[in-house]
Amino acid sequence: MTDFPLQLYTMKQSFTICFLILLFTCSCSIFKGKSLAFIDQSDPVKVMKGIFEAVNRQDFGVLVSLCAPDGKGDGDTKDICGLQESDAKTQAEFTDYFKGAKVTNSRIVGNEAQVEFLFGPNTSKKETMNLEKIDGIWYLRSY
Repeated sequence: MTDFPLQLYTMKQSFTICFLILLFTCSCSIFKGKSLAFIDQSDPVKVMKGIFEAVNRQDFGVLVSLCAPDGKGDGDTKDICGLQESDAKTQAEFTDYFKGAKVTNSRIVGNEAQVEFLFGPNTSKKETMNLEKIDGIWYLRSY
């Protein structure tokens, strides 16, 4: 009778270890090669690099968070944020233009930023993305 609490403790410990191993194994297989979960919006360059990575992964769902909660922004930025809901042709065209894109320069003045980047089929088209910081988070405004 004196071994019962020890056996119960050992069973709880074994169960906990097995549960943690199972949880880790499942989470690794679920998230392998999947969604970015979110784009780091603490810096305008990180926002742009997040867009490029999302396009390369075909993970358009994370882009929805990049439009400002106040609804401001031009049609192009709203197209980026709504890309998950776009048809396959639009997604493919966007991917062709952004898959090799790269940031070339950035400038932050107060709560506004301009991030220059190259994109297009030959990564030769120059463009500037304008972003605005609201409550510490960078959002797309126009390009």
